[in-house]
Parts: sequence; structure tokens; C-alpha cells
Amino acid sequence: AAKNYSFSDLAFDLVEPPDGITIDKAGPDEQGLVIQLRADAKVEPGLKGNLIFRAFREYNGRRSPQGTLPAMPFEVVANKKKKK
Repeated sequence: AAKNYSFSDLAFDLVEPPDGITIDKAGPDEQGLVIQLRADAKVEPGLKGNLIFRAFREYNGRRSPQGTLPAMPFEVVANKKKKK
């Protein structure tokens, strides 16, 4: 019997991301799926490109590929913290 899956059953990784770009967290929200990225300090603002995300499920310690999302454009912007 087929099992019904949801976004919460999926995990993601990046296919050949630029150095310093990682997935911070991923999961469902009220509008669908949210993947939050993190850029470490060595990543310069202004870096642009496309990211490719691969979806998988883990079962009994094995990864089961679930597909690849279309390439998504990104741009690193400066972290503008408000001063008090």
C-alpha cells in the first residue's frame, strides 16, 4: 500500500552550492514549504546565482531520492542589523 507523505517527511540538500552557502532549516509552513539558507561570514554580499535543491527521505538509515527542485535564483545581501 502506498503511504501518503507530506513536506515534513522530506529533507533537502544543495547540489554543488557556492562555498559558505548552506541550508539552515527546511520544512512546511502554512503556505507550503520554506527552505531557509545561511551564508557564512566569508560569503560576499552581491553573490548571485542559482541553487539546486535535492529532496530525499531517510528510512532505516538510508536516503531515498525524491527528486530535484527547479533551479532557484538567489542573491546574498548585506546583513543590516538595526542599531539602538
